[in-house]
Amino acid sequence: GTCDSGKYPNGGVCSPCDSSCATCDPDGCLTCSGTLKYVPSEKTCVTSCATSFYQDSINHCLQCDSICQTCEQTASKCLSCFSGYNFISASNQCQSICSSDQFL
Repeated sequence: GTCDSGKYPNGGVCSPCDSSCATCDPDGCLTCSGTLKYVPSEKTCVTSCATSFYQDSINHCLQCDSICQTCEQTASKCLSCFSGYNFISASNQCQSICSSDQFL
């Protein structure tokens, strides 16, 4: 059976979605209410993307590359870097402070 918008099938009954979801399944949100941003990796809806996530053109929060502490527009367009990396502002990249034969 199908459930109304804002509910999901749960063992023969329609259970309400979390209030942040417009639509959902038993695992979490599928789309968000109002102006909330969607986090596909967690199936949650948030008011703003967390650190290490960026907002894409369809209001989804996606994870930055592992070396970017913060990023924008794409996962690899870094705005800041984790410790152990220098920020290269000209290219919005993070570069290891160690040479290739060294490590932290």
